[in-house]
Amino acid sequence: MKFIKAKIFIVITFLIAGYFFSNDFGLIDIEKTAIVTACAIDKEDNEYKVTLQIALPSEGMGAEQNGKALLEGKGLTVADAIGKTGTVTGWYPSLSFCNLILVGESLLSDDLTACLDYFSRSIKIQDSAILACTENNASDILKKTSPLDNISGFSLQKIILKKTGMDGNVLKTDLKEFENNRFSRSLDSYMPFVCAVDAKHSDNSKPSDSGSSKESSNSGQTGGENEQKSFFNASKTKLFKKGVCIGELNESETSVAVLIKNNVYDTNLPVKNVLINGITANYSLRIIKSKFTLKINTSDDNVTVKISGKLFVKIADETSIDNNTSHEPLITLPDEVKIAAEKALTQDIIALTDKCKQLKFDLFDIDLNLYRFHSKKYNTKIKTLWDNVKFDINVSVYGQKEYKK
Repeated sequence: MKFIKAKIFIVITFLIAGYFFSNDFGLIDIEKTAIVTACAIDKEDNEYKVTLQIALPSEGMGAEQNGKALLEGKGLTVADAIGKTGTVTGWYPSLSFCNLILVGESLLSDDLTACLDYFSRSIKIQDSAILACTENNASDILKKTSPLDNISGFSLQKIILKKTGMDGNVLKTDLKEFENNRFSRSLDSYMPFVCAVDAKHSDNSKPSDSGSSKESSNSGQTGGENEQKSFFNASKTKLFKKGVCIGELNESETSVAVLIKNNVYDTNLPVKNVLINGITANYSLRIIKSKFTLKINTSDDNVTVKISGKLFVKIADETSIDNNTSHEPLITLPDEVKIAAEKALTQDIIALTDKCKQLKFDLFDIDLNLYRFHSKKYNTKIKTLWDNVKFDINVSVYGQKEYKK
């Protein structure tokens, strides 16, 4: 009996080894696979146009040309368009490493459910893929090249997913978060708005002819040698209700929204026109630590949202020419700077809350908190929430000397 079991074990081992060395267990041949790093979605003539930025596993193609390879496809649905890129080119588009999805401006007036459902349902792409919308066509953004990164998708990821120490001014979201927000109680969601900024460089290269990129859809493309280099900006935010764009946060509103929602640190806080000893100066404060809390009060006829913030900062730079102030220790925060910083932040928060009230956009999850913690009053309060809601804002700024870990 033991001998029979041993024979069966040996046979199974040889079968597995045979499959391992002679078969790929159903995996796609790497020589026919296009590894997608970013995806752009636009709409043309009532069809979805999908542009895939890929990294080709080809030794014969140089790194520069390889990074600019694009596949385009059109279809009645997003899945159909992605499928057609492989049908015509013979390359299988693998979305497993796609970390960026761009939505073109032509789709912002429609319900994004139709174009994003494929990604939220598919197991071929990560839920952590970054979402962003763009001015004009999303495909145009992917076709641009940064002076510092050959692949535009990687440049955009660096802009949106900023490292600690860089200014926290992008209200980022990923596929999972956007979908959760889109189907939340308030049905509100957001994503960063990306635009390209042309970069001047010394080689005097000229922008590539726009007609050269107007090739047949469903074809592979690479960037031209003389194309215009571009930087990217994602410091504005588009707001969505039920998947449809209803408005935009400007740069200052976005920055303060990031500050409140993410409690950022090691980022810059500019303070303008501070008058000290008769001299006006500008200051750059570095945020060491920040903490914002939101509390909802329903004791009266209105819903009051109290936003309280504490920021510990140090002076990073200033333009004062007064030796008495410019040579003071950086851990000392003059009262004039403290008051000016608190006033500026309060004004920015007021502008943000006014924008939310105007658009009836629930950036601070007021609906959800009412439902969770004030359930007895929820049905009454929610009907007139945006007509009666009030915001009580209290921001305190402290110097580095008062900071305690």
